[in-house]
Amino acid sequence: MNSAKRILELALLQEAQEKNKDQNEQIDDLNDQIERCDQLESDAESEHELHDTDSEQSDCETVGDEFETVDELQPPEGEIFFNNTPIFRGKDKKTMWFKHAPKVYGRTKIQNLVVKIPGVKGIAREAKTPLECWKLFFPDDSIQEIVDYTNVYLGLMRKNYGRGRDCPDTNYDEIYALLGLLYLTGVKKSQDVDISELWTDDGTGPECFRSTMSYRRFYTLLRALRFDDHTDRNIRMAQDNLAPIRKQFDGFVERCKKNYQIGLYGTVDEMLEAFRGRCKFRKYIANKPAKYGIKIYALVDSTTFYTSNLEIYA
Repeated sequence: MNSAKRILELALLQEAQEKNKDQNEQIDDLNDQIERCDQLESDAESEHELHDTDSEQSDCETVGDEFETVDELQPPEGEIFFNNTPIFRGKDKKTMWFKHAPKVYGRTKIQNLVVKIPGVKGIAREAKTPLECWKLFFPDDSIQEIVDYTNVYLGLMRKNYGRGRDCPDTNYDEIYALLGLLYLTGVKKSQDVDISELWTDDGTGPECFRSTMSYRRFYTLLRALRFDDHTDRNIRMAQDNLAPIRKQFDGFVERCKKNYQIGLYGTVDEMLEAFRGRCKFRKYIANKPAKYGIKIYALVDSTTFYTSNLEIYA
């Protein structure tokens, strides 16, 4: 049990380090772009001051030093002007543009009130290690369901083996180890590598893979891995294309909402998870880097990039 958890924790730690490295590089790139934009704006302003151009500002009538005020203007019906409010007048001599946004009086509307503090909430505050954070989204009962459903399918596969012991049932620890190895393949960017090469013993393959389980067992578990009851899947798929993962997926989304409160600003957009396997709702989007994949709509915090809600387009 400890070794299986250690494999998963090691994979999660390495993945977090890689993400932090990538995020720091993105922040540096953004800062460079901001500096370049500021420099361009500064150059443009200097050029504007040096040249007499026919702009909207020069066409605006001004009183005093810069702006016309609304002391002597009659406001349109239903509108109220305040004295000494600086305005720009358009070329048609009728359109008025206020320099400052109008003041808002009265109480803030209830839908605009922020009543929850953004950030980690609930039991998620107690998580300290990468493994503890991971368990917030994949608790023990979810892993146990995967174990049970996988064992059902392993029982069907066992009929094709001459010896039943060549295809034994899996358990909680082994699924933990399997997930840890899958994380490590992503950390080591092995998506384009023949998976069997990770088990080579000539010094090119990582030792942790062959030390955890054999390649044959790894391949068997991937074939048998199930997230739902295989016996009644066809009935559920008649109404839901996501039936094979619906229960696990909905549970994951609920835990995303439960563990973190997003801030004032969120973004809803689509993303394409690269995938070229067999799937009836696989999409092709020409302007995406991966072209083919699973389209997902997600609600993401604009500041921390935390995914609070998502739905697969199926």
